[in-house]
Amino acid sequence: GQTLSDWIHQSETANFGVLGALLNVDIASSNYRAALATNYPTLNFVGSAAYNNNNGVTFSNIAASQNIYNNTAALNLNIPIFSGGYNSSLIRQNAALVDKAKSDYDNLRRTAAQNTRQAFTGFYGGLASVKAYEAAERSTTSAAESSQLGFEVGTLISIDVLLAFDALINTRLSLNQARYNTIMNALKLKSYAGTLTDADLTSINGLLR
Repeated sequence: GQTLSDWIHQSETANFGVLGALLNVDIASSNYRAALATNYPTLNFVGSAAYNNNNGVTFSNIAASQNIYNNTAALNLNIPIFSGGYNSSLIRQNAALVDKAKSDYDNLRRTAAQNTRQAFTGFYGGLASVKAYEAAERSTTSAAESSQLGFEVGTLISIDVLLAFDALINTRLSLNQARYNTIMNALKLKSYAGTLTDADLTSINGLLR
């Protein structure tokens, strides 16, 4: 009951290739923001703790067996001024990668929509073809049976029977091909929309038995 617009919207938002491309956009954007951060000032809290026991050895004015503690804490502000152009090049590179990721995403989204449109048209067109070939099969079956009967009573010759059965076989071949194409377009349609499940394959397998 879904319309073509529904299927296209589904494929543009749930297609696995499109979702992967969208993740690539997020990753590229994160890398770009990280590259920008290389030019930001940084403030670090640093500290150290030291302990020394001279074990009875006298140094200068330090008495023997005196314990020495040296603890420090400080804030370290780092303001980047110039880094030989490396940071600027890194930022430009990541900005270009963001643009590429967005372009790939748009292309995959358009491709998914186009593939969905073709599969949708092929599926519903295939249903109409199957119905037409089923009607043609009934007609050619009756014609083949009639020609067989006419050959038996002597009103038709063997070539007439052969032509009738040839038409029947060709019609059945076209019917099976139409059914196959319709099934494949149904699978493609669900695949492009990211809704293909094991249950769908099980159902199709049951039809082929």
